[in-house]
Amino acid sequence: MKWEIKITDFGFASHLDEGNKFKHILGSPIYMPPEILHRKEYDSKVDIWSTGVAAYILLTVGEIPFKGTTKKEIYKAIKYNDLEFNSSAWSQITD
Repeated sequence: MKWEIKITDFGFASHLDEGNKFKHILGSPIYMPPEILHRKEYDSKVDIWSTGVAAYILLTVGEIPFKGTTKKEIYKAIKYNDLEFNSSAWSQITD
């Protein structure tokens, strides 16, 4: 069985051809990868980050991996904090 994940934000959705790079700061704050926040060129691999964030939220029933009360705090957490799996939600999730 082959699984396919499609993620879209209809306001920013676009097709990126292989080998092309973006530099635009686009997306929802909690799903943004560090490359975008550090203003580096990026490619479609940033979608893997966003998929991981979505999986984290689904597995923890709504917890976000990088916390903050403002966009600035969330961006700082994404750029500089390590991902932690300490919440009680993770005790119910198998390896």
